[in-house]
Amino acid sequence: MVYTIPIRTALILFPFVLILLLIPFLIWQYRKYGSISSWRFAVTFSFVFYLLTAYFLIILPLPSKKYVARLAANHYPTYNLDPLMVIKEFIQTNPLITKGLTAWKAGLKDGTFIQPFFNILLTVPFGFFLHYYFRANLKRCVIISFCLSLFFELTQLSGLYGLYARPYRLFDVDDLILNTIGGIIGFSLVPIFQKMLPDLHEITEKSKEKSEKISFVRRLIAFLIDILMIQLIAAIIQLFIKNRQLFWIEEILGCLIVGFIFPLIFKWSTLGMKVVKIRYGSTINNKSMKLWQLLTRNIVGFGLTLGNFFAFNIALKMIWEVKVDDRFIYIGLSLVLLLPLMFFAIDYLLVLKTGHRTWYEKLSRTKLVSNFKTQTIK
Repeated sequence: MVYTIPIRTALILFPFVLILLLIPFLIWQYRKYGSISSWRFAVTFSFVFYLLTAYFLIILPLPSKKYVARLAANHYPTYNLDPLMVIKEFIQTNPLITKGLTAWKAGLKDGTFIQPFFNILLTVPFGFFLHYYFRANLKRCVIISFCLSLFFELTQLSGLYGLYARPYRLFDVDDLILNTIGGIIGFSLVPIFQKMLPDLHEITEKSKEKSEKISFVRRLIAFLIDILMIQLIAAIIQLFIKNRQLFWIEEILGCLIVGFIFPLIFKWSTLGMKVVKIRYGSTINNKSMKLWQLLTRNIVGFGLTLGNFFAFNIALKMIWEVKVDDRFIYIGLSLVLLLPLMFFAIDYLLVLKTGHRTWYEKLSRTKLVSNFKTQTIK
């Protein structure tokens, strides 16, 4: 069936959209709520999937250029600005009107019923999401539903943004009306299903309670942002270093700026940590963080970890570049370096368990604490 093409296309593309939006979504959750709610995750990406499917429903299947040329040759209209034309056509041609109730099956299958019905149905979920999840009032729901419909209609009127020489679907003012009605119906359905759905206020309160726990995902996002920042700083520094024998200098400077300078500027947070609202804290009788703790944690801790990793890679590389008689030396060195590397890996994997403190956190007597202010939750 033609209507399955947009749905199948949305199913294929949705995983890629999910990957693209996942990190921004997680950052937004941590900044707004202090933790990740599985229900908010499910509802948000259900909404994304709905929008993706709705968009494909109004543009797919794509016609051939020959088909569009025939529309132009036959002077097929590109728009209808006569409101309530759907009602006039229903009254004039629908079998329910012309033949009576005995033709109810034919009437329900007729285009004068199916097309308006699906135009209303298209935006019912949109109105539901707006009311339940985004807390929009009726006025806002009407305006946003109309704007969504207008976007769809302009997409069709533009010939899919100029891809086609002329529109291959009709810009119809009735569609604007029907889509807006669909949004209003979706808005009105929320009170009926409210008791079956989780209370978002309760979910927010649970997020507030969980905000003090530093999850693995929260740490990972901060780490990825900091790694990206290190590479960006290294790339900028590289522009000023012409001697390529010193290629490692920019990486070290990037690590120092992100791991040492930024925490001094951002009150014991790296840039990544600041984004997800966490900071370094001291475990010494709840005293404030000290400079030596930051040095121990980031320079000694990460220095040993990264140094061990790079030394292990160099030893592996040298095995194949030296003479056969010297290979056993580098094989032995690789095995020696592998032991602390395995320890570091296991220790970092244990961070998956919330509350685990790594070896460098114990050494520096530091921990990660939430910098999230619960009063910011609405």
